[in-house]
Amino acid sequence: MRDEVANRIHAGLHGERLMRALCRDAGPRPPGSEGMRRAQGLLASEWAELGAGKVRVEPLTLSAWDEGEAAVEILEPLRRSCEAIQAVNSPPGQVEGRLVDGGSLRSEDLYRIGRDVRGSILLVKGHHISGGEFEPLQKRVSLAEAAGAAAVLLAGRYPELPTVEFIFRSHIPVVTVSGNDGQELAALSHKSAVRILLRAGGRPRETTCGNLIADIGADRETGDVVIACAHLDSFYLSPSAFDNLSGIVTMTEVARALAPHQGRFARTLRIIAFTGEEYGFAGSKEYVRTHAHELDRVPFVVSMDSLFDSTARGIAVMWSPEMRDYIEQALCERHPEVDVRNRFCMSSDYLPFMLAGVPAARPADWKDSLPTWSHTIEDTEDKVPPEWIKSNAAVCADVLLSILTDPAELPSRRHSPREIRELIAQDKADESLRWQIALFP
Repeated sequence: MRDEVANRIHAGLHGERLMRALCRDAGPRPPGSEGMRRAQGLLASEWAELGAGKVRVEPLTLSAWDEGEAAVEILEPLRRSCEAIQAVNSPPGQVEGRLVDGGSLRSEDLYRIGRDVRGSILLVKGHHISGGEFEPLQKRVSLAEAAGAAAVLLAGRYPELPTVEFIFRSHIPVVTVSGNDGQELAALSHKSAVRILLRAGGRPRETTCGNLIADIGADRETGDVVIACAHLDSFYLSPSAFDNLSGIVTMTEVARALAPHQGRFARTLRIIAFTGEEYGFAGSKEYVRTHAHELDRVPFVVSMDSLFDSTARGIAVMWSPEMRDYIEQALCERHPEVDVRNRFCMSSDYLPFMLAGVPAARPADWKDSLPTWSHTIEDTEDKVPPEWIKSNAAVCADVLLSILTDPAELPSRRHSPREIRELIAQDKADESLRWQIALFP
């Protein structure tokens, strides 16, 4: 059975075809957009053809984004414009002021800047991961706002293009420029006074979208349901092949390989293409809320997000050392190179499940080598080689095949609210989660 599953993954061309169709026929997929509707239609047909049942969309209302003009002009000591993108959920406005380099905006940076931050346009590093630790952008934007900055200018992680960033709330405009422009502005500000004009015209809006869901295996009213998920939504600029059609296509290829063996499943496999991950995990948060009565039947969640060569060699299992050992054993024969760790992280749609007590895992990159062109117009299908899909699908299929066909009870259990609080404290995640309290009241 494992050989058949592996052969279906490595021999098939379905993944390449599906990636092309979603990139070219659907394009960018903001929640509620025509691109999202086309993508869901394509994916629903694909899932039905591979043998999934009860394919449906569960709608929800969420805040989306209407793009507006974003501009950054250097007024002094030289004059030129920088390509810019407004951060999602930051307010519109026009600000002219002195530029101050805020670095990563840690406590030592604020101490260095002192009173100069007041009324300034504060230059801050954008999306930041260091040593596997995620530094929330919302925290840095809120600190800048509390310190008296008039606006925030983010230096994107891609050298040549600004990235799209998401924040939950802000009372001051927040705009991103490219990494190169950010470095140049920082260096310039250390030599002389720099004056900037910043404009932002985007606004949030309410829309309706949905999570696409299907089941593979026996249609049971009772019994375990194992969830494999990936987010289908994107920001408004690019087809987002890496983030996250890589996860969507990998999940679909895993389902395609496993579906012929569903008669041997001891558990149902539920596949979910979430909406609104980029907009505050809106889809997964709503799923956990509306399916709260079923979560005792969910022993495990596998999330697939932003997959590349490195993620095929690592798995993060969160809040379940027993399942870490189980997965390592499941992979030891065919994939001994995969480094399976019990490691907390908070980067995708598994997080609402974890905070509801459900253990989860995701393919993981242990080298902080995330491609820098994610969240830019350069995130196109040519950046995602078919081998990335196949190598990640091979590992995820082996994990899920073991979980789905094992007749024994899984070494997994749902955590109580008290245990969740203790685990958060143990992983020193209190502060990071506090900055996302709007998601998890």
